[in-house]
Amino acid sequence: MATATSNNEDNRPSWNAVSTGLRFKGARIFVHWTFLILLLLHLALAFVVYYSWSIFWYELVLYGPFLFVTAWMHEISRALVAYKIGGAADTIVLWPLGGLTIYGPDDKGPMGDFKVAIAGTLSHIVTGGVFAILYIVMKTSGMPPLTSMKVYLDHLESGFIGVISTACRVSFCWNGILFLLHLFIPVYPLEGIRIWAGLMRSMGVRLTTTARIVSFAGMFVSLALFLYGCVKIFDRRVESGITEILLGGLGFTSSKILYDMIRAGRLSEDPVFGRPCYLESSGNMTTSVEIPTATAVAESSSDNHGPVRTAGSTANASTIPIETIESSEII
Repeated sequence: MATATSNNEDNRPSWNAVSTGLRFKGARIFVHWTFLILLLLHLALAFVVYYSWSIFWYELVLYGPFLFVTAWMHEISRALVAYKIGGAADTIVLWPLGGLTIYGPDDKGPMGDFKVAIAGTLSHIVTGGVFAILYIVMKTSGMPPLTSMKVYLDHLESGFIGVISTACRVSFCWNGILFLLHLFIPVYPLEGIRIWAGLMRSMGVRLTTTARIVSFAGMFVSLALFLYGCVKIFDRRVESGITEILLGGLGFTSSKILYDMIRAGRLSEDPVFGRPCYLESSGNMTTSVEIPTATAVAESSSDNHGPVRTAGSTANASTIPIETIESSEII
């Protein structure tokens, strides 16, 4: 069966999210409040730092419909693969970097979860390709190359084409960055944590060892991303570093929570590592071997060779666990 992070009876997410009124294969689709916060921050930045209506419209397009399409493609790709391999979802929550809900088949093991996570990551190649085609179609002489994230005020002020083409170019670059973020940064709720965990668990790495590696790597990379955003926000030639700062702070906090769960022995409560697809090979298994007691031996001997007396024996045979086989997983 599949899981989704929705605990309420009416299938509403536990976060502050707004329903889009849309459904995908029965799953209700919500938009997380961070969409609005990120958009408002960038719109405010357009006036506070740049004092420009052209940048205002550019930020509105980039962090409005273009970002929504990117998140939509990410999440629909995950959902399609989840359904294909036997999973399901009752709730899908979109946020600026993809989706917040975790779903997929619990009976396919870690590799099944890996397939769902990698599908969302690979979607950014497709989405980025669409934005690249749009930019190439609109590109004229004097426009920067496709791989440049620099924003030129004179291009934005040239009109509608300038705003849309710049947003397409930056969206292409952002999809490339999102692909790398989801692939290499193992922090919840990015896909990297499920990609890393799925691969390591499939290779036989212990659950706690996997979680510990993921938590340390997540804290290190998130801190570097946060510091990069702090430097970038003062460079007016490129897109501001607000997103990097928010993502870095979120990633570090998430990784620290995972580390604290490991130390407290509460890893089974983690939204990723606590799922059955990762725990199915965990736990302790006790093998019981039925050993006849002295009385049972005496009765057996009495049947075959006459009465045999024993001291301190019990009345009936009992099952005595003589060997405890502990799996390699200790949570």
